[in-house]
Amino acid sequence: VNREIAMTRDRPEPPKKRTLTVRVTQRPAQLSDPRIRTFAPVVSKPIAGAKVEVRMGRSARPLASGTTDSGGYYRVDLEPGSYSVKATASGFNPGGTAVTISTQNVTREIQLTPTQTPFRPQDTDRPRLDPARKLIPPNKLGPIRITPLPKRERR
Repeated sequence: VNREIAMTRDRPEPPKKRTLTVRVTQRPAQLSDPRIRTFAPVVSKPIAGAKVEVRMGRSARPLASGTTDSGGYYRVDLEPGSYSVKATASGFNPGGTAVTISTQNVTREIQLTPTQTPFRPQDTDRPRLDPARKLIPPNKLGPIRITPLPKRERR
């Protein structure tokens, strides 16, 4: 029995796994006019269903992969080391970050930008002219008659 206890003491203990928490969010829209200031806090919207891949360093094969929950979170337990994390979602450009896990749990946020250009109000303020539509010159409208309202309707 003592011999078995001695053998278990000689074996090195495997490193304890730590939790990596990744939150995938939509990058907040930037205001195009620098004169406009906002005093409200800018909140990132979580992206549910984003695909997250965790790789050891620059390895081609992912160690772990999955999708984010409704809050935009993905969690995985990993041994200490250096990892690269990549997130992709439909309608967004891919994003990623490098993570080093040592003795504590790690949380990282990856912000993805939409693939489409954001709405810009100044682009839609201008009226669009239809080249097929012709304007009637003012002299072709004919005389304009202005008649006063009867007294009983002037209130």
